[in-house]
Amino acid sequence: MASLLVLSANIRKDEASDGINAWEHRREYCCSTLSATKADLIGIQEARWWQRDDLAAALPFYAWYGLIRTPNDRNPANLIGWNKARFKALSSGGYWLSDTPHIPGSATWGNSSVRLVNWVLLEERRTGNRVRFLNTHLDHESEQTRQNSIRLICDEAMHWPNDLPQILTADANLSVGHPDLAHFDSNGWRDAWRESTSSEPVYTFHDFMGSTYQGTEGRIDFIWHKGPITSTAAGIIDRVDPLTGRWASDHHFISARLARTTM
Repeated sequence: MASLLVLSANIRKDEASDGINAWEHRREYCCSTLSATKADLIGIQEARWWQRDDLAAALPFYAWYGLIRTPNDRNPANLIGWNKARFKALSSGGYWLSDTPHIPGSATWGNSSVRLVNWVLLEERRTGNRVRFLNTHLDHESEQTRQNSIRLICDEAMHWPNDLPQILTADANLSVGHPDLAHFDSNGWRDAWRESTSSEPVYTFHDFMGSTYQGTEGRIDFIWHKGPITSTAAGIIDRVDPLTGRWASDHHFISARLARTTM
């Protein structure tokens, strides 16, 4: 398998209260920003169903998958996109980050927001090589939920073959270096950013303010990987619309170039 370009992109849900930064005002630029990366795999966080439809219309060369967040809504939490000319999906699924991970909409760890993981097992059409791609958004309020979620993600991934590359994109709602994230390290996951570069962005969440934002969160968006795959480059997508001065989202999107290795 040749190298892969992977993107993690929290596109910010559509909120009328965002005013000039509401989806209707940045939809076109957000879609064009994603398209311009030519990423092979994209993990989207926070998409609402109409945002998914907008992405599908603007980026027709991707196939998309995402379980709805609860049985009563239509919103595909943690949407996954892949270059359908390069890959075909062999299987797909997901699970809720709770004590009952296969009960749709479950949340048992004190979190008010329902959290889940989506995944697809992809096969490269030319070579037959496989890769498993996962996408999630960890809780923003409950420390217990984040800790238990990380354990569940690590435990579930251990049941897949060691020679299968796995990639996880996430808005972790935790800064790089946070001790809770060490559980990924101890379970064989590697941070693509840290593996390929020694510098860190000041932040990835910027509240639609770009370089004027004064937050302390650091990098909270991640691309992890495990198995026979390595990161050769990583970076942030910090484009701003030259016509409107608006950002594609309240997060900088992050990218990583990954290459398969031999076991």
